[in-house]
Amino acid sequence: MTRTAPFLVACVALGSLAVPASRALAQQMMPPPAAPAPALTPLQIDLVIERRHGQRVVGRLPYRIMPAAGETFDAGLPAEVRTGIEVPLGPANGGATRNVGTTINCRARQAGPNLFALSLIVQSSGVYASGGDQETPAAAENRPLLNSLNVNSGALLRDGQTLQIFSSTSPVNGEVTTVDVTLKVLK
Repeated sequence: MTRTAPFLVACVALGSLAVPASRALAQQMMPPPAAPAPALTPLQIDLVIERRHGQRVVGRLPYRIMPAAGETFDAGLPAEVRTGIEVPLGPANGGATRNVGTTINCRARQAGPNLFALSLIVQSSGVYASGGDQETPAAAENRPLLNSLNVNSGALLRDGQTLQIFSSTSPVNGEVTTVDVTLKVLK
């Protein structure tokens, strides 16, 4: 029995040395704690595409999208809208159709205290209705005329601010198209 006692003492001593070493090794092998997720700021973006002929409003398309702003554009949550309808291009085009409607892509990032940078892509198309006496070759052949709007814009806005990011006059009919954006921070 005296032989086993020193052996047991040696095993216990070695075991007590191995436990702290294995704990240190386990702590070295564990990945560092994950950094907390960056804060996102939920936003409400109201976007209005408006067409005017003189003082008369001939078209007004309002949209509401809800992106979230992060520290960078990629860190936020984008908002996208796609709405439209397929329009036949007439028998001369073999029954082909074209999508007519609106596509909006929006990303947001924090640009300062209560200041947000928006990246907006707005694409809108529609069937052009001739203005009465003006007969176009396409209308005479019963083919639709399609108008289109493509805007790729950046904007800096504060909570509650409205900004006109685009204004253009059509060379075909003189209509003025504008795009207005309003930003609101959701609490």
